Amino acid sequence: MRLFIGIDLPDNIKDCLFNLELSFKIKNLAKVNWVPKKNLHITLKFLGDVSSDTVERIKHNLSKVSYKKFKIKLNGFGFYPNNMRINVIWVGVEPYNKIVELQKLVDSETLEVGNVKLGAHITLGRVKAIKNKDLFLDFVKNVKLEPLEFQVNSFILYKSVLSKDSPSYEVLKRYSLV
Repeated sequence: MRLFIGIDLPDNIKDCLFNLELSFKIKNLAKVNWVPKKNLHITLKFLGDVSSDTVERIKHNLSKVSYKKFKIKLNGFGFYPNNMRINVIWVGVEPYNKIVELQKLVDSETLEVGNVKLGAHITLGRVKAIKNKDLFLDFVKNVKLEPLEFQVNSFILYKSVLSKDSPSYEVLKRYSLV
């Protein structure tokens, strides 16, 4: 079973991000596999393929995570691995320290699987080709991202099922913050 731990986004945030994707599509400066609106989320940790017995242990261990609800807001664009070689377009969040603290707690309860390599972010799309990198970067620099704020009330253990078009995500368990 392919799993990850993440934070679901409120509908108004998904709508805003989806509209950003549309503005990129209209400009047509790059060939990008865009994340469907329903799949937009913040990844805390990718666990990868996990056996059924390990899933039950992970569910139990994650229930030990205790963290207070907190507010975050959207904060700018970025690229993985970097601006020179753009594979992923993402949106960041702040205050970043709250996400990092929650990530550390989640990681401490799931040490036997997965990894936390990337900082918390919302993947908008995976870049396949860029027609003109300078025009693309200039466009991104000038896109206005509303600093929409939202409350994080929970995190989720997701099952990810890969398909030809895009993965589908199933909530295995939701963990409320205090």
